[in-house]
Amino acid sequence: MKKTRKEELEADEFAGFILGKMGATKKEAIAAMNGIPHPDLLMNMILAIL
Repeated sequence: MKKTRKEELEADEFAGFILGKMGATKKEAIAAMNGIPHPDLLMNMILAIL
């Protein structure tokens, strides 16, 4: 399933909103988002293992 860039940005914005509601600081929110691999990278890593 391919997401458009707009959908990705909307998902990132929503994730930031939720992290903010949970009390995360901007620094914590950025660290959390940076800890999630991009779906394409994740798929490439999985395919490399198989």
